[in-house]
Amino acid sequence: MAKPGDRVDWQDGKSLSECMIYMLEKEIMCDVTFRVGTDQSIIKAHKYMLASRSPVFYTMFEGSCPEKGEIIVPDINSEIFKALLKWVSHQCEVQGKTASGENMRKISGSLLYLVRFPFVNKEYFAKMIAHSALLTFEEVVSVFSSHDGRKNEFFTGSVRHSRLFNKKYTVLRHGRIGNKWTPYKDIINYDALSIKVNKNIELESVILYGPDGYVSSSAENLTVKILNDSGNEICSQKCESYMQSRELQTVNLSEPIELDSNKYFTVIIVGLKFEAHCGRDCKPDYKIDDIIVTFKNSPNCNTTTNVEQGQIAGIEFNV
Repeated sequence: MAKPGDRVDWQDGKSLSECMIYMLEKEIMCDVTFRVGTDQSIIKAHKYMLASRSPVFYTMFEGSCPEKGEIIVPDINSEIFKALLKWVSHQCEVQGKTASGENMRKISGSLLYLVRFPFVNKEYFAKMIAHSALLTFEEVVSVFSSHDGRKNEFFTGSVRHSRLFNKKYTVLRHGRIGNKWTPYKDIINYDALSIKVNKNIELESVILYGPDGYVSSSAENLTVKILNDSGNEICSQKCESYMQSRELQTVNLSEPIELDSNKYFTVIIVGLKFEAHCGRDCKPDYKIDDIIVTFKNSPNCNTTTNVEQGQIAGIEFNV
């Protein structure tokens, strides 16, 4: 305990978490600056605090192409939103409040309106956000309406891009399309391929081979997963196959994914249960204009899909 005349430091009498909050509030030793929203409001923070609580921020600061200088955040995507929720929940704890939707809404303030709720995964929004009281009833209705293509009056409805992409490409890897591809019956099938492109791209869609015959309702569900070059999952999207025979079917990603040049990413199709068409006479490299797309076998695959044959017909992307 400090005696009269003793020097009192701001660290005295505080727990570690209280010291961290004090440093954040007083902007002591902050080493990253965000400019947020259309008015470019400045928010200073500590990289280690953000990275320790979120893999999104860790990749942002320590990934293969780390962010440098001030970070412009005109809006907030779904992954950053999840990190924001962790931070707001912690703020509730520090302030001795219950982490209710109403309290988190008050603490997040204007940051909430930078979140691109129309592009948050629909299932996640319905289960985790719609009934949390984080949003008002009118805001929830507006987001559900935007899923049907209506303009959202509360939240941004445009996808943020840090790069400019001008031209769309479709790459199919097969020389011909075969049939009678039968999945294994006693395991969950993971059809996987690793892919790289020699340019920075914005991945929009994954093209699958369709069913070779009728598909029952119990077998129509699939999951498309995308892993980055570090093997971390950056997308997981459920989809339903066509129920009638079809050579190809396109799965549009709920939100385009920016991927760096010459870095392998992996596409995985989880849970194929029906007899499908497939690729035959496939080649590992395809060139269109000055774009080179390379396919290679993935260790995540537990079927006979490989660079020569199998599932995953191709991709659609912007350059």
